[in-house]
Amino acid sequence: MHMKHAWLPVVLLVALLLGGCDGGAGVGDGRIVGTVLAPRGGFSGAAPAQGVTVQAQRLDNPPLTRSATTDVYGHYQFDKVPTGSWQLSFFGNGFQTAPTARPVTVFVESKSTSQVPDVILSAAIAFGSALVVVNVVDAVTGDPVNNATVTVGVVSTSGGSNGSYSLSVPVSPDGFGQPAAQRILVNDDAHLAGSEQPGSVIPIANQLVSVTVRVQPGQAVVQGALRASSFDDLYRQNGTYSRITISSDSIDPSFLNPIIDSGTGRFSVRVPGSSSASSRRFSLIFSGQGFQVKVLSNLIAPRANQTSNLSSDVLLEPALVTLEGTVVTSGGTLPTGQFDQVTLLELGQTSSLINGTFFFARVPVAVPLTVRATATNPFRVGSPNESGFVRVTPAENGSGRFVVGAITTR
Repeated sequence: MHMKHAWLPVVLLVALLLGGCDGGAGVGDGRIVGTVLAPRGGFSGAAPAQGVTVQAQRLDNPPLTRSATTDVYGHYQFDKVPTGSWQLSFFGNGFQTAPTARPVTVFVESKSTSQVPDVILSAAIAFGSALVVVNVVDAVTGDPVNNATVTVGVVSTSGGSNGSYSLSVPVSPDGFGQPAAQRILVNDDAHLAGSEQPGSVIPIANQLVSVTVRVQPGQAVVQGALRASSFDDLYRQNGTYSRITISSDSIDPSFLNPIIDSGTGRFSVRVPGSSSASSRRFSLIFSGQGFQVKVLSNLIAPRANQTSNLSSDVLLEPALVTLEGTVVTSGGTLPTGQFDQVTLLELGQTSSLINGTFFFARVPVAVPLTVRATATNPFRVGSPNESGFVRVTPAENGSGRFVVGAITTR
């Protein structure tokens, strides 16, 4: 073979590889694009319809469903659409749920764009009545709101099962001949009037319209006092109670807004209020460094705009450890005298020294304490009495013990 023809197999191989880049049978996804228009309302012609939901369903196997929303120009687009026949449906508030013509069917070819003819939605009928279902939920807890009076426009209903209220609402036209939005009002003595979100709905004649409305609860106040089963005075002096966290498993912290007085342990929290028809129950959780978690369950909230006091103080159990350490005199001896001892000044507790070692049982953690040692140094002529102290804050480490470094007396 001549050298000038030696490159031919390489060229053929590259050509084959490039030819295969389109995929085995050359089949790929396509694209669907189109525009949705709506009547101008009192004017001739049509205008772009923004916010219309376009649903595409594949008629071939396997069946698929896609959805898109029209932009400010009424345009919609589906990318990476498998080949085959697709049927388009259109959903817009204030318009019929299908175009004036039959549902649009389009065939998507491999690696091509299928342009759908413009679709003009027909205006919904602005006269007649609509079935409006209002689902009312508490904006703080998410619970359904029962036993309220719900009004849509000029129609009201009361009761409500699982927070759902059904009303047959007359439909009236707005200035453009479209169904007019109507105000939603939720009235009960446990929620704030005017807090409905959303605050309106558009009833469409001969159709079912469902809307979920969130309402803000009226605020009630619950007050109480924190008290430790032991060392209560010490905690008050150190302002420890102000570091307690009060939370609830059903109330958002920003709504609860706990306030604690560091000197007295008095606290207040805000809770969603009960109504005359039903009592609202809640829990409070008290936690903080140096205490065991305390849970108060099944508490009943006072009526909205009212204040109640807990029937008894919230009794907290301190976390306790054994405090231990050693004392060494300035002469390096371990004090063993009759009057050698260690005192926890804040607790008023005293421990004897045994071979220079001391122990205190049931000492609270997370509280600064002063450990003062007095010892006799036999090698100190004339003035054998010595003392020394350290400041410690005992902490939990899983062992139940907290060891103080050696205290040297002077």
